[in-house]
Amino acid sequence: MARINARLPLSLANSGVLPTRGEYPNQTFAGFIEAGSAIATDQRLTMIQGKVISITGTIELREGKPEINVVSTDQIKGLDSPLVE
Repeated sequence: MARINARLPLSLANSGVLPTRGEYPNQTFAGFIEAGSAIATDQRLTMIQGKVISITGTIELREGKPEINVVSTDQIKGLDSPLVE
Protein backbone atom coordinates (compact mmCIF):
# COMPACT_ATOMS: atom_id res chain seq x y z
CA MET A 1 0.00 0.00 0.00
CA ALA A 2 1.35 3.41 -0.94
CA ARG A 3 0.33 7.03 -0.49
CA ILE A 4 1.10 9.67 -3.12
CA ASN A 5 0.80 13.39 -2.31
CA ALA A 6 0.65 15.67 -5.31
CA ARG A 7 -0.94 18.77 -6.82
CA LEU A 8 -3.48 18.08 -9.54
CA PRO A 9 -3.51 20.23 -12.69
CA LEU A 10 -6.05 23.04 -12.90
CA SER A 11 -7.82 21.26 -15.74
CA LEU A 12 -8.47 17.51 -15.74
CA ALA A 13 -8.44 16.70 -19.47
CA ASN A 14 -9.36 13.05 -18.93
CA SER A 15 -12.01 12.66 -16.24
CA GLY A 16 -10.91 9.09 -15.47
CA VAL A 17 -7.34 10.04 -14.66
CA LEU A 18 -6.05 12.13 -11.77
CA PRO A 19 -2.64 12.99 -13.25
CA THR A 20 0.16 14.00 -10.94
CA ARG A 21 3.65 15.19 -11.71
CA GLY A 22 2.74 16.30 -15.23
CA GLU A 23 -0.27 16.83 -17.49
CA TYR A 24 -2.18 13.88 -18.96
CA PRO A 25 -1.05 11.88 -20.95
CA ASN A 26 2.55 12.80 -20.05
CA GLN A 27 2.19 12.43 -16.28
CA THR A 28 4.69 10.33 -14.38
CA PHE A 29 2.02 9.03 -11.98
CA ALA A 30 -1.78 8.92 -11.92
CA GLY A 31 -4.81 7.88 -9.94
CA PHE A 32 -7.18 6.00 -12.27
CA ILE A 33 -10.97 6.14 -11.88
CA GLU A 34 -12.87 3.73 -14.10
CA ALA A 35 -15.62 5.27 -16.24
CA GLY A 36 -19.07 4.27 -15.03
CA SER A 37 -17.92 3.56 -11.47
CA ALA A 38 -19.76 5.12 -8.54
CA ILE A 39 -16.81 7.39 -7.74
CA ALA A 40 -16.62 8.66 -11.35
CA THR A 41 -19.82 10.67 -10.85
CA ASP A 42 -18.87 12.12 -7.45
CA GLN A 43 -19.18 15.89 -7.87
CA ARG A 44 -16.43 16.51 -5.30
CA LEU A 45 -13.88 15.41 -7.91
CA THR A 46 -14.48 18.67 -9.80
CA MET A 47 -13.46 20.61 -6.69
CA ILE A 48 -9.95 19.14 -6.35
CA GLN A 49 -8.49 20.48 -9.59
CA GLY A 50 -5.36 22.47 -8.80
CA LYS A 51 -5.31 21.21 -5.19
CA VAL A 52 -2.83 19.07 -3.33
CA ILE A 53 -4.39 15.68 -2.59
CA SER A 54 -3.29 12.33 -1.24
CA ILE A 55 -4.15 9.10 -3.08
CA THR A 56 -3.73 5.79 -1.24
CA GLY A 57 -3.66 2.33 -2.81
CA THR A 58 -1.61 -0.31 -4.56
CA ILE A 59 0.63 0.99 -7.34
CA GLU A 60 0.30 -0.88 -10.65
CA LEU A 61 1.65 -0.21 -14.15
CA ARG A 62 -0.81 0.83 -16.88
CA GLU A 63 0.69 1.41 -20.31
CA GLY A 64 4.11 1.56 -18.68
CA LYS A 65 3.19 4.27 -16.16
CA PRO A 66 2.58 3.81 -12.42
CA GLU A 67 -0.90 4.46 -11.11
CA ILE A 68 -3.29 3.70 -8.29
CA ASN A 69 -6.71 2.33 -9.19
CA VAL A 70 -9.14 4.54 -7.23
CA VAL A 71 -12.36 2.67 -6.41
CA SER A 72 -13.46 4.59 -3.32
CA THR A 73 -13.49 8.22 -2.21
CA ASP A 74 -11.82 6.97 0.98
CA GLN A 75 -8.63 6.61 -1.09
CA ILE A 76 -8.52 10.37 -1.83
CA LYS A 77 -7.71 12.73 1.02
CA GLY A 78 -8.54 16.37 0.42
CA LEU A 79 -12.06 15.81 -0.98
CA ASP A 80 -13.94 16.88 2.13
CA SER A 81 -11.75 19.58 3.62
CA PRO A 82 -9.87 22.55 2.24
CA LEU A 83 -6.15 21.94 2.07
CA VAL A 84 -3.70 24.39 3.56
CA GLU A 85 -0.60 24.83 1.41
